[in-house]
Amino acid sequence: MVQRPDHVPAGLVREIDHVFGAEFLADPFAAFEALRDRPVHWSPAHGGYWVLTRNADIRAALQRPDLFSSRYTGIPAHVSRAEKLAPLEMDPPEHTAYRRVIAPLLAPKAVAARVAAIEASCAELIDTIAPKGACELVADFATPFPTRIFTNLL
Repeated sequence: MVQRPDHVPAGLVREIDHVFGAEFLADPFAAFEALRDRPVHWSPAHGGYWVLTRNADIRAALQRPDLFSSRYTGIPAHVSRAEKLAPLEMDPPEHTAYRRVIAPLLAPKAVAARVAAIEASCAELIDTIAPKGACELVADFATPFPTRIFTNLL
């Protein structure tokens, strides 16, 4: 646990341990739902970090790299890799060149043109899972699906 920094109002402090907290281990969905009583929290666990629970607040934070840097994406924040995960762990202006390359691929028209390929990738994964009668959702679907979409972009 770290002490509350001076810039964090005392009323926003709430001990939240999303890694080892008993409530998160027992039922992570209920534990996260319980945080929605307030839109913003600061937790002293794991070196201290902000918890935003509403879309508008998350969007605002993502658009303010001067206040909420993307440099550290892990918790605790002080643990980082020697190499940044580009462009996710970069702030402007460093990430701007990457954004220029990626943005056209994610524009509405470009995405619309890939809907059929995305649906086909989804169907292929489900067709592989269905005969088994069960699956481990993360390993069998949630991990390979975004990778397939990304490779389709390339």
